[in-house]
Amino acid sequence: MKKIIQKGIYIIFGLSLLLPHIGVIAQEKATIDEYKSNLNPEGLRNATLGNCFDIYNLGKVDVNVGLDQNTYEPGDVIYIKGELKNNNTYPLPDLKVRAKIVKIEQEEDKRIIQTVDEIVLKDNININSLGSYIVEYKYIMPFQAAKGEYEILLSVIQNDQINIAGLPFTEEMPASYASFKIGGNNTEDISVKQNEIKLNNEILDSLSINPIYEKIEPVNISVPIQNNTNEDKEVEIQYEVYSWSDDLGKVEKELKEQKTIVKKGSNIANYTIKEPNKAIYYVKIKIKDTKTPLATKWGNIVNIRFRNSSINEPRITALTFNTSPYAPDKELKLLTCIYNINDAKVDIILENIVKDEKNKIIASSEYKGVLTGKIDGIYTKLSNNKYNKLTVTSTIKDANGSIINTIESVYDCKDLDPSQCTNEQNNNRNNNIIIIFIVVSSIIILTFILKKYKKIN
Repeated sequence: MKKIIQKGIYIIFGLSLLLPHIGVIAQEKATIDEYKSNLNPEGLRNATLGNCFDIYNLGKVDVNVGLDQNTYEPGDVIYIKGELKNNNTYPLPDLKVRAKIVKIEQEEDKRIIQTVDEIVLKDNININSLGSYIVEYKYIMPFQAAKGEYEILLSVIQNDQINIAGLPFTEEMPASYASFKIGGNNTEDISVKQNEIKLNNEILDSLSINPIYEKIEPVNISVPIQNNTNEDKEVEIQYEVYSWSDDLGKVEKELKEQKTIVKKGSNIANYTIKEPNKAIYYVKIKIKDTKTPLATKWGNIVNIRFRNSSINEPRITALTFNTSPYAPDKELKLLTCIYNINDAKVDIILENIVKDEKNKIIASSEYKGVLTGKIDGIYTKLSNNKYNKLTVTSTIKDANGSIINTIESVYDCKDLDPSQCTNEQNNNRNNNIIIIFIVVSSIIILTFILKKYKKIN
């Protein structure tokens, strides 16, 4: 019962806080009954407009995770087992299952979440339409892991960009989670004062993942670090800066620094993004004791995400087929979902290219025109054939032709559902046998005719 209530809290808090900031979730709910495109149909080539959420849906992949125990001791091995169930009528290639291990504390009426580790349970996952996949992972807990309440939070992404289940850049919207306890007497030597983290001298609400800034000006991040021991501590602080999430490449050079924190004292980790040029920033700050091996104690990981409403950033939020390319049960179409992260209008060029297993272009489409903050769908029709392998590339460019966002996805029946592959090699072999038979038969018949002709003459 406790877990059901807690899951309900996740959903209620997550939706109430994320709806104003994450277009995918908000528009999925808002456009499910009525859809009207904001794109210009005259800017289309070999494509039609349509509702993105007729096909793409964050809630169509079920994720369940289980642990072998409810309580562990420091140094124990946690056996994590999860199942992904694809309820879509199209396959999902190139999936990654991420997990965050978080420590849960309660301060009066506030739930405090501290991330202590982040791992990838499995990547390069391919799931057939209406198929499932089992993920298993052995996690070795640090020997001096602090006692307390913990959770493992799971999320699933595709091509390092598309959210399939849960949101990897926040602890408040997991696709699934499992709770556990750590016993013993170990306590945290170093901790972060979560309720005192500041952005531009304003306290960051621990549940607000997208503070919004209107002006393009420096953003300073301030993270207070507490030394809970009776001796001075040397800590290493690592700053990593990404656009959108940490699944994409870093946008600023990684920075490391060392600080001394006196016994029972505190110090501040500061980082400033001096010239913001991305619509969404995701800053990861890792803090660890320099004299403690990684296998001995967890560190502290702080993830901060904020948005600048003055910067436009067109984005592909989904790229998929409406049915299996190797076993289509309806007219085969490619869906590309696009939007501008902010609400302003921006001119873009969208290009879609579909290649077969011989690297031949079998379909392409284009959109030139205005893009808005509303998520719109571009549908590209393919011929009604069965394809063993298709490679899809979707690219957004600005009005001058510079690439802003691109995704490549490979649909190979050998990886998704080998039983559906057409054996072209055998077909070619059979065709060759038939040709050889015809040639040999022709030679024999011709030879027989020539012999007959010589006898007559």
